[in-house]
Amino acid sequence: ALYPSLKTVVAFPRRSNPKLIKLKKEIDKGTLGKIIKIDATTYEPFNQSIVNQKHLSTAESYHKGIFMDVMLNDIDMVHWLVDSAFLSVFALGNAIKHPKLIEQNDADTTIVVAQMENGALVNFTGSRIGHKGFGFELTVTGTKGQITINEIKHNNILFTENGDPTILQTDSTVNDYVQLQKDLVDAVVNGSKIESNVVEATDATRVAVAMTKSYLLNKVVTL
Repeated sequence: ALYPSLKTVVAFPRRSNPKLIKLKKEIDKGTLGKIIKIDATTYEPFNQSIVNQKHLSTAESYHKGIFMDVMLNDIDMVHWLVDSAFLSVFALGNAIKHPKLIEQNDADTTIVVAQMENGALVNFTGSRIGHKGFGFELTVTGTKGQITINEIKHNNILFTENGDPTILQTDSTVNDYVQLQKDLVDAVVNGSKIESNVVEATDATRVAVAMTKSYLLNKVVTL
C-alpha cells in the first residue's frame, strides 16, 4: 500500500506448484466437499556440519527456528488452499537426534494441531530428520473426497466417495521457484496480477510465531 508502483512477489513456492494449483481448483469447485482435515508434513534434514557447530544459533539454516524455517511454507499453503484463517495452534516437539537444539529452545521434529475458522483441523509435522530426503506430503480430506499430494514419491492421488483412485497429473515441468520468478517478471513486464502479497506473508509469520510460543509454553495459543 505504501509503494503502489512496485511489484512484489512473496517467496511461497507452493503457490506456484502446478500440482497444488490443480488441487486448489478441485477444492474451490467443491470436489472434496467441505474440508474436514488436513495433514501437512515437510522434511528438511539438517546438514551434519550444521549440527556439529558449537553455536547452532549462528547456523544459516537454523537461526529462524523450526517453525519459521521448516513449517512456514506449510502454514501459507494450508491458508491459501482452503482460504480460511487460523484460530488456534498447539505445538509439541523433541530433539532426540539433535539434542543440541534443546539448548536453543528449538526442536528437530515438531507436531502442531491447528483449528481454522472454517472448522477444519490441521495436523502439521515438521522434521529436520529426512530419511526420505527433502520434500513435503499433503493430504486434504473433505466430506466428499480426499486428495494426497506427495512431492517425495511424486504420487498425487485423488480419492472420491466411490473409492476409485485417480492420479492427479499435470503437464508442467517447471520448478516451483522458477515459476515464481517467471510470475514476477511477467508482472513487471506485462502488468499481470500477482496472487500472493506481503500481508499474506506476515499472516503466515504470525502463525509460526504462535506455534513457537505454544511449543515453548506447552499450551494452546489463540490467534
